[in-house]
Amino acid sequence: MDVNQLLSNLRQEWSASEATKSKGESRIKQLKSSLQDLREIFERSMTVKDIAESLVSFDEGRSAEEVRKFMENNDYDVVGIRVGGVISKYARREDVTAGKVGAYAVPFEPSRPLPEVTPLSDVLQALRDPPHLAFVTVLGQVGGIVTKGDLQKMPVRMWLFALVSLIEMHMLRLIRETYQDNSWIDLVSEKRLKDAQKLFDERQLRNEAIDLCECLQFGDKRDVVLKNASLRETAGFNSRIRGERHLKELERVRDKLAHSGDMITGDWPRIVDLALKAEETLSKLQEAVVTHPLPM
Repeated sequence: MDVNQLLSNLRQEWSASEATKSKGESRIKQLKSSLQDLREIFERSMTVKDIAESLVSFDEGRSAEEVRKFMENNDYDVVGIRVGGVISKYARREDVTAGKVGAYAVPFEPSRPLPEVTPLSDVLQALRDPPHLAFVTVLGQVGGIVTKGDLQKMPVRMWLFALVSLIEMHMLRLIRETYQDNSWIDLVSEKRLKDAQKLFDERQLRNEAIDLCECLQFGDKRDVVLKNASLRETAGFNSRIRGERHLKELERVRDKLAHSGDMITGDWPRIVDLALKAEETLSKLQEAVVTHPLPM
């Protein structure tokens, strides 16, 4: 099953009308399983090989002047250096001057090349600090390169968008499990509740089988979760302020992704840290189980 089909199935599950408690518990288990399936698809299917570029390389005996000119014309910071026909070293543009390019070649750091199956979350971490690039091994040999600019590509954008969406799905699941009599309504402002009710009415006219809770926006779900000390702790937030700051940042990233915004320019390390924190939050939410529903 591909990602689009699984997302479609999730929407259908969410749109199902409220059932009896026993049926509701079965539906919640099915939803949790589907969310896990979706996450596994992204972790398994989207790896560094989907965003890496081929590493341009030259024989070690090639003229350094020619290689330097090529790098300047194509705005390459590094190129691979072939020794005996195999890319075993690399050279930086600022180092290459005169003579043979092999004189400026340095070996790959043992920990630097990333296997082609490296998950995107690990790629972000590898590119967090300067020089913001990493080499990629294909069939055990270095053959690719990934830079910070490659993180603007669709696979990364899809992965980040899905990451935030999965967090939102789990927040909705926890709200439904905790407030089984819809008492979450007391935790939402009157204006936000009216907005949700308006959306609910519109979708009802389209004959969509949904509940009011599903019509809450990301920020509404965030507020409900963070106002409940038990749910806040479940999500891994020591305080409401920290949780709000983190989830608001995630929401801004998602909005940028939805409108094809630039997510690289600016404080790049902060974006990486945010994504890694989101992974941690998702893991906590995914494992969370509400054992004592407490309407408020």
